[in-house]
Amino acid sequence: MKRLSVLTWLCLLLSSALVQAQTAPPGTISVPPGQAIPAGQWIERANPSEGKAFMAGRGGKHGRMFYRPAGRGLSGGMVFAGGDWHTSQPQYEDGSGVGSEIWHLDALNNNWTLLRPFCVPGENEPGGPDTVGWAYDNKRDRGLMNPGFYFGMQGAKSPCGSIYGLGGYAFSFVDKKFSGPDGATLPLPLSPPPDGWGGDGVASYSVYDPVADELVRIANGGQMQRLNLASQKWRTQSLTNGTPNWNPVANRAQLVIDVAGRALYWLDVWSPVRALIKVSLVNGAVKTLPLPAQYVLPAGSDHEVYLAFDPGHRVILIPNNFDMGTAPLNGLGIYHVDTGAWDWQAVPPAVFGSVWGFDEAVGALIGIGKRVFPSAYFLYKVK
Repeated sequence: MKRLSVLTWLCLLLSSALVQAQTAPPGTISVPPGQAIPAGQWIERANPSEGKAFMAGRGGKHGRMFYRPAGRGLSGGMVFAGGDWHTSQPQYEDGSGVGSEIWHLDALNNNWTLLRPFCVPGENEPGGPDTVGWAYDNKRDRGLMNPGFYFGMQGAKSPCGSIYGLGGYAFSFVDKKFSGPDGATLPLPLSPPPDGWGGDGVASYSVYDPVADELVRIANGGQMQRLNLASQKWRTQSLTNGTPNWNPVANRAQLVIDVAGRALYWLDVWSPVRALIKVSLVNGAVKTLPLPAQYVLPAGSDHEVYLAFDPGHRVILIPNNFDMGTAPLNGLGIYHVDTGAWDWQAVPPAVFGSVWGFDEAVGALIGIGKRVFPSAYFLYKVK
């Protein structure tokens, strides 16, 4: 067996360091596809070229994601929609309101699958969806999309001969098509709220509650709106935290659900007390949970604020974003829902993102939508 010279060893070490520098900037690590995600470390994955994945290339904003378990030929993974970014059909779009293009990510294997392109001639589709509610109805295996804001509200027309509409839609994982809007086409139907969907000045996130079989959203000012999908009946409830004249800016706040704990969570960062808000799904009771002092406000009240829920560790994850993917995170807040304890962690300066969620298949927070090069997405698993 030949012995390597000192010079050879130095060359090998230098080569290894260069490879690491190319695959993961300081503070993040690279984990090959197929290997388990380690806890307590930020994993960085390079995106493919623009048009080959959700928000690849130049990144984007206002996207949405939910977790869908394995089935119909797809592994368990995240399903992406909504937002402003550059799709697989650059001939049809300028990067705005392209959220009818649907992608699936198997993060364990770093495998992207296009489920539906942005524009399909002759097919029904939401009219230029941007900031939207996007929730997974696991009883019927479909994604539920609702305004928010569609560019069709400002008169945008289909660039390919598809059939644009406004209102609630369902995306079927059986035929990979949209049905809608609202109650127009079975097997939707998604009737609008009593006062209409409104724009993204009213609400732009939603979740699905599988226990009550309801689509749930929080409207600006703190009104909880719930649509029972079986009966097509809405019920609304004005929320109060006990503070006179409480008027939370909820329309840009990501909503998450703790199904087992029967609660919703969202961030109210523009009230005098910056807080995580807990809303009981049983009776609508509100609990105000002040944020750690390290929390940094976003650039403005028109910017989205993000949450994710880890049902295994039973923690709320708060990626403290400043400006929707153009600057690094300011930290990661972790709230333990069963004990009420807070943790705050520093985040490597390489971590950016404008779309956040929790991937139950790999047990990790996922962030995408980095709006500076190089294009990447990030994973973080709680210890």
